[in-house]
Amino acid sequence: MMREALAHLDDTPRVKRLLLELGRFYNPVADGPVIPPATRHEVIDRLEAADVGAARALLEAQLAEYLKIDEPPASSPEPSRGAQ
Repeated sequence: MMREALAHLDDTPRVKRLLLELGRFYNPVADGPVIPPATRHEVIDRLEAADVGAARALLEAQLAEYLKIDEPPASSPEPSRGAQ
Protein backbone atom coordinates (compact mmCIF):
# COMPACT_ATOMS: atom_id res chain seq x y z
CA MET A 1 0.00 0.00 0.00
CA MET A 2 2.88 2.37 0.67
CA ARG A 3 4.24 1.74 -2.81
CA GLU A 4 0.76 2.34 -4.21
CA ALA A 5 0.65 5.68 -2.37
CA LEU A 6 4.06 6.58 -3.83
CA ALA A 7 2.82 5.70 -7.30
CA HIS A 8 -0.27 7.92 -6.97
CA LEU A 9 0.95 11.07 -5.27
CA ASP A 10 -1.09 13.05 -7.79
CA ASP A 11 -4.29 11.60 -6.25
CA THR A 12 -4.44 13.09 -2.75
CA PRO A 13 -7.75 11.46 -1.70
CA ARG A 14 -6.41 8.05 -2.66
CA VAL A 15 -3.16 8.64 -0.76
CA LYS A 16 -5.16 9.80 2.28
CA ARG A 17 -7.15 6.55 2.28
CA LEU A 18 -4.04 4.42 1.85
CA LEU A 19 -2.12 6.18 4.62
CA LEU A 20 -5.09 5.97 6.98
CA GLU A 21 -5.25 2.22 6.34
CA LEU A 22 -1.49 1.85 6.84
CA GLY A 23 -1.86 3.62 10.18
CA ARG A 24 -3.96 0.67 11.35
CA PHE A 25 -1.14 -1.84 10.83
CA TYR A 26 1.52 -2.50 13.46
CA ASN A 27 5.25 -2.23 12.72
CA PRO A 28 7.13 -4.30 15.33
CA VAL A 29 10.47 -2.72 14.41
CA ALA A 30 9.21 0.77 15.23
CA ASP A 31 6.83 -0.52 17.93
CA GLY A 32 4.03 1.53 16.43
CA PRO A 33 1.89 1.97 13.35
CA VAL A 34 3.37 1.48 9.89
CA ILE A 35 2.56 5.15 9.22
CA PRO A 36 2.45 7.22 12.41
CA PRO A 37 -0.31 9.87 12.50
CA ALA A 38 2.18 12.75 12.50
CA THR A 39 3.84 11.40 9.35
CA ARG A 40 0.48 10.83 7.68
CA HIS A 41 -0.55 14.41 8.40
CA GLU A 42 2.78 15.77 7.18
CA VAL A 43 2.54 13.85 3.90
CA ILE A 44 -1.01 15.06 3.29
CA ASP A 45 -0.05 18.64 4.19
CA ARG A 46 2.82 18.47 1.68
CA LEU A 47 0.53 17.08 -1.04
CA GLU A 48 -2.09 19.73 -0.41
CA ALA A 49 0.66 22.37 -0.68
CA ALA A 50 1.70 20.81 -4.04
CA ASP A 51 5.08 19.82 -2.59
CA VAL A 52 5.09 16.33 -4.07
CA GLY A 53 8.87 15.97 -3.70
CA ALA A 54 8.73 16.44 0.07
CA ALA A 55 5.75 14.08 0.36
CA ARG A 56 7.64 11.47 -1.67
CA ALA A 57 10.75 11.86 0.51
CA LEU A 58 8.70 11.35 3.68
CA LEU A 59 7.02 8.24 2.31
CA GLU A 60 10.27 6.80 0.97
CA ALA A 61 11.92 7.30 4.37
CA GLN A 62 8.96 5.61 6.05
CA LEU A 63 9.11 2.72 3.57
CA ALA A 64 12.83 2.27 4.20
CA GLU A 65 12.15 2.16 7.94
CA TYR A 66 9.40 -0.38 7.46
CA LEU A 67 11.55 -2.60 5.24
CA LYS A 68 14.00 -3.03 8.12
CA ILE A 69 11.55 -5.66 9.36
CA ASP A 70 13.05 -8.03 6.77
CA GLU A 71 16.65 -7.40 7.80
CA PRO A 72 18.30 -9.99 10.01
CA PRO A 73 19.10 -8.74 13.49
CA ALA A 74 22.58 -7.35 13.96
CA SER A 75 24.76 -10.03 15.43
CA SER A 76 26.26 -9.25 18.75
CA PRO A 77 29.92 -9.94 19.37
CA GLU A 78 30.84 -13.15 21.12
CA PRO A 79 31.24 -12.65 24.84
CA SER A 80 34.87 -12.58 25.76
CA ARG A 81 36.11 -15.43 27.84
CA GLY A 82 38.25 -14.37 30.71
CA ALA A 83 41.50 -16.13 31.62
CA GLN A 84 40.81 -19.14 33.72
